[in-house]
Amino acid sequence: MQQEENIKKRDSEEQMRKEQGEKEREKWKRKIKEAENDKETQDEIKQQQREWEEDKKQQMREREEEERERKEKHEKPLRGNKKNWRPRERKLKPREMKKNR
Repeated sequence: MQQEENIKKRDSEEQMRKEQGEKEREKWKRKIKEAENDKETQDEIKQQQREWEEDKKQQMREREEEERERKEKHEKPLRGNKKNWRPRERKLKPREMKKNR
């Protein structure tokens, strides 16, 4: 139950980040369009936009790395248990006991 809530929360956060990113991109486009008569200002705005895009990519890589580490931390105990896991010895039925003699 808690895992489902965490997944929904992460999905919701990701959706909000995407929407915010789209709003920011639209803002950059408007700024560039507003400065269409001033090539120098347009170039400065485009440079700022590239820097913003790089920052967003870096943040995304960091989030992905944190998510990967979180998953590994969660899965590590599970994998550890599998190493030591052995099938239970089953009890022999009376017929099988006779065959083994």
